[in-house]
Amino acid sequence: MTGGMAKYEIGTGESRIVVRVFMRHRDETSLSRDEAEAKNAVLEGFLKPEYAGKVGNTLDSYKVAEKILAMRYGYAKMVEAHYEWRPNIRY
Repeated sequence: MTGGMAKYEIGTGESRIVVRVFMRHRDETSLSRDEAEAKNAVLEGFLKPEYAGKVGNTLDSYKVAEKILAMRYGYAKMVEAHYEWRPNIRY
């Protein structure tokens, strides 16, 4: 994973918001409260057995983040992406 970021639309109904998610701390600029909450949800999700040790190696971290955010917020869709990922490469 060469860093980068993705934006996701999350939430349900009219309460949908767009948040940025970064995979490297040094890439983060000031996060909004909603973005910080989404980041924590993603980090917690990466620890689940189905993802632990696979994210960033055999699974695209940003696609997994989308699934985790959907589980947490009821809906998530990646609406913008700026990253590069290739399977089976350790970053």
